[in-house]
Amino acid sequence: MEKKIVYLVNHVAFFVSHRLPLAINAKKNGYDVVLITGLAGSNVMESEALKLLKKYNIKHIRVGLSASKFNIFSELVGLFNLTYNLIKLRPSILHTVSTKGIIYGGLLAKFLNIKSLVISYAGMGYLFTGETNFKLRSLQFIFIRLQKFILNHKNLKVIVQNNDDKKFLINLNVIKKNDIILIKGSGVDLKKFKFSNLKEAKNIVLFPSRLLKNKGVIEFLKAAEQLAVKYPTWRFILAGSIDYDHPTNVNFKEIENYFKIKNIEWIDHQINIIKLYIKSSIICLPSYREGMPKSILEAAAIGRPVITTNAVGCRESILNNKTGIIVPVKDVDKLSKAMELLIINKQLRHKYGKEARSFAEKYFDLEDVKNKVQKIYNLLLKDEK
Repeated sequence: MEKKIVYLVNHVAFFVSHRLPLAINAKKNGYDVVLITGLAGSNVMESEALKLLKKYNIKHIRVGLSASKFNIFSELVGLFNLTYNLIKLRPSILHTVSTKGIIYGGLLAKFLNIKSLVISYAGMGYLFTGETNFKLRSLQFIFIRLQKFILNHKNLKVIVQNNDDKKFLINLNVIKKNDIILIKGSGVDLKKFKFSNLKEAKNIVLFPSRLLKNKGVIEFLKAAEQLAVKYPTWRFILAGSIDYDHPTNVNFKEIENYFKIKNIEWIDHQINIIKLYIKSSIICLPSYREGMPKSILEAAAIGRPVITTNAVGCRESILNNKTGIIVPVKDVDKLSKAMELLIINKQLRHKYGKEARSFAEKYFDLEDVKNKVQKIYNLLLKDEK
């Protein structure tokens, strides 16, 4: 029996950062692997990701779908192209990630009678970040209705990254509980992201993320502004692309005044983020909602204390007052106070950093994630027979 997995993901860059090790592992286990993606989210990030696809010989097909925009003509053309390729490829397993990937892939898996479907919810995305306007409420309603239809697939496994999303799906009452698998994040290579003593770090508070409003970039900058003059020997660095195609992306003109303060800096997307983690003393991601933020897991593996929010996904990525500090979403003052507490307390930073590494070893080991996902693939193929 031919074993073929097709991954359907929004961007190549996201696939490489979060799913490439799973695909490489599947290839080692005798699976033919094909990646289908939509249009690039960030040209800077995408070009680097394409090099890695070539390095690991991952077949790639691009269809004309945008993750964040909706143009009826473009969508129909992209959907036709996607349908054509799935008919041609005839995958034994379709593994979908990201909102459009899940919706289009899930619908086509049923209509084309694709035998096995894996859905990975890497968070619920922009639709569920707490906004309450009419448009988003309408989209949430449509999304939930579509999920109820898609989750009726006869040979399905669903992967979630946090307990809130697990409860959300269970409450839809259309999927068996044992078909929902909780895997906390996409894993960290603990051999690559080695523990680094904070003695090697400099006075840096790092925001390691795309510059999106729902990642908390504005709150980070406002908190940094409060502290920059008071602690002139500390640097507040944003490391992430600003060209990312997303509904909450930040226009540089909105934030350029912050960079007139000499110790607040933006250094764009970093290919080798490990070096930056090692140089940093504090990692900060005040996001509005996540699946399980990979940057926080990586920071934990390096042994860095983290400040994040009491948001879905974020609150499960650290141990509050043990590996880092949790603050309310969008609360600049609490965020600033948490930063200041770690800035002035070196001993606390060391304590949290050591605990963070232990936490990462226990819950976020990439080898464990790869093995769990591979078992899902093997089980689905077994159930096909």
